[in-house]
Amino acid sequence: LFSCRGGTSKAVLVDAGHYSVTDDGGVARIAQARCGDPAYYCVDGARLAAQPGFATAGGAEDARTTVEPCGGASVVCSGGVRTTVPPGYESVGGATAATRTHAVPCLDSRFFCVGGEAFEVEDGDYSVPVGEPRNATAECLPGFYCTGGALLPCPAGTWSDSIGLTRATQCTPCAAGLFSNRTAAT
Repeated sequence: LFSCRGGTSKAVLVDAGHYSVTDDGGVARIAQARCGDPAYYCVDGARLAAQPGFATAGGAEDARTTVEPCGGASVVCSGGVRTTVPPGYESVGGATAATRTHAVPCLDSRFFCVGGEAFEVEDGDYSVPVGEPRNATAECLPGFYCTGGALLPCPAGTWSDSIGLTRATQCTPCAAGLFSNRTAAT
């Protein structure tokens, strides 16, 4: 598209990364302006909004000329800006992993999240840190068993000095003549 500059009667091609600006009536194209906001890119004199899951690119930071898919599960794009997904968060939204739009905390004990992806926790392990966005696993501790990514205490009347237990039935019952009225005994 063109704009007419400086009152000339000649139309001037709008620069890359710019768009033509209209008068107050919205009809006459009287000038050009840099694309500006990273949520927009400018092509052929038009200012276009980046769709969710896409990032603006090309040209100067305030004069973007193209748009591209966000990239993969480890990044999300919103408002035309690409952001790395932090550990403990999963990227979601968008039609594919290449067009993810936002990140959500990984709080379900059955999963841990790294690189924007959620992975299931194996029995015998639990997800950490507990109560926060979970970004790793740890082997089940003595006095506990682990299933579904949760760290669960051996029941009262049992104990364990082993690591990696997966079921309460693997906790050792107290021998005859002994007892334990607390959980997670070692």
